[in-house]
Amino acid sequence: MARPIGSLLFFLSLAALASAPARADEPPLGSIRIEAPEGDFRAEEFRRNVMAGLRVMKDRSPHLARLLRAAQQAPAPITVHPMIDETGPHLAGDRYRPHARVAGRPSVARDGRVGFPAAIFLTPGMVNPHWIQYKRGLLPHELLHGVDIAHARMPRDRRLVERRAMFVENIWRDLHGWRLAEHYTDQTLDLFETQEYQRAKAHDAIARCMDVLLSVSSFACP
Repeated sequence: MARPIGSLLFFLSLAALASAPARADEPPLGSIRIEAPEGDFRAEEFRRNVMAGLRVMKDRSPHLARLLRAAQQAPAPITVHPMIDETGPHLAGDRYRPHARVAGRPSVARDGRVGFPAAIFLTPGMVNPHWIQYKRGLLPHELLHGVDIAHARMPRDRRLVERRAMFVENIWRDLHGWRLAEHYTDQTLDLFETQEYQRAKAHDAIARCMDVLLSVSSFACP
């Protein structure tokens, strides 16, 4: 009987974690939503890890804190979805590739700003601080995409879209002592250089580059 009792205790502990009250230092979500179906322990863990990642952005980097505020204050919702199983949302041919997309029709906020609801998709490992993927900075990368969509300033040029997101990804990587990304490529884009963050850091221009990222759809940065 020891094994069933142990299993019961394990699931009871998971249930306790899932129902634990929010931490006092958790950043307010504002326009951010985190998809975590009630009773799904994997999704609840995903939610806790996303909240922890947002807390890192708020507390450990003034530049990532600005990105977080832009997401919180977006004129349309930005929903973070876990990619947990084969039936979940994923890009054709790649179950584990993070991505962002427009999630509905444009809407007008109370202050008159127009935006599109955004959905971003991440695997649990990408937000779990005990996994190597965590240091890659995919949470801020996809959140920047979400902010661009929600603020209706997503560039048409895919290279420009990714160069912008790689800037905040490299801020996260630098914060965690991880190797900075120098290039970007995927199934649809040839390899191209992404060293704007490195140059901005060398010229003490990170804050100025963030001004550009969070106000227009271009990216005139060192």
